[in-house]
Amino acid sequence: MLTPSSRVLGGCPAPNCCGSPRSTRGWCVFRTRGHGASDADHDRRTDEAIAAIAAEGEAFFGGTAWRGRRAMQVSACNWQTSERDVKRAVDSVAEVLKVAKVLR
Repeated sequence: MLTPSSRVLGGCPAPNCCGSPRSTRGWCVFRTRGHGASDADHDRRTDEAIAAIAAEGEAFFGGTAWRGRRAMQVSACNWQTSERDVKRAVDSVAEVLKVAKVLR
């Protein structure tokens, strides 16, 4: 289930998503736009995106470290999770990212 959702999340503004097509989880990093942004800037933006998504209440994706950087872990591994559930969560994330301060 991760492969379609990570592709969709990858289409949202700002995140760089990665993961294995054979895995039930992946990671998204929210990079700060603009020249000269540091790793700390990207880490801060990722944490802000995680908080904004959690505050909406439709989906919860936790923060983690991936290759030494802050990342949002995306997982859809419950056998009861339907494609409709994934779409609802992805749509919520897309809406949050459109209006959230983390994208400015």
